[in-house]
Amino acid sequence: MAATEAGIQVTTDRVRPSLIIVSGMPATGKTTLAHLVATALGWPLFTKDRFKELLFDAGAYDAASFDRAQSRIIGTQSVALLGSVAGTVLEAGVSAILESNFLPGLAARDVSRIQQGVQVRQVYCTTTPSLFLARYEARAASGSRHVVHCDAEALPELVARVGTGLHGPVPLDAPLFTVDTTDGYTPSLAEIIAFCRR
Repeated sequence: MAATEAGIQVTTDRVRPSLIIVSGMPATGKTTLAHLVATALGWPLFTKDRFKELLFDAGAYDAASFDRAQSRIIGTQSVALLGSVAGTVLEAGVSAILESNFLPGLAARDVSRIQQGVQVRQVYCTTTPSLFLARYEARAASGSRHVVHCDAEALPELVARVGTGLHGPVPLDAPLFTVDTTDGYTPSLAEIIAFCRR
């Protein structure tokens, strides 16, 4: 059905789009899984880390003096962009996937701003604390990641976060699918995609 607004035909019968939240602690395999799901569904994927990298590259920062405090600021900006871009896409009736190591308390507020009229589902990646910390340490030592992430400097914060229990799924009133990434995906990738598609 189309309605007329200021002489313009406006479509009003769009199917409700879906929003898939891929969450979990750093180094639990979120990004890899999110890309696999996005490829299978043909939906756009927006990741916090990619926004952080773009903001750093566009901001002409000095890599030699860049520190964790600056990284946190860019991280906050990235989350704001994540919500804004996803909101725009969802308003247009296009389903989307968001991936980030969302902080449960703050993320619920951020997601609530864009979930009205949207079918939300969450995929939460998890493994043992010892394994994701080992993965994170190996990643930080490899030097393969963009400088904006300050992985080595962020490691003590991650250890403290594990110790205080400040991790877990984003508290949303939406279906939740927990995935163990200790050895591949449990449940299977096919089951994860089926959950996201339904």
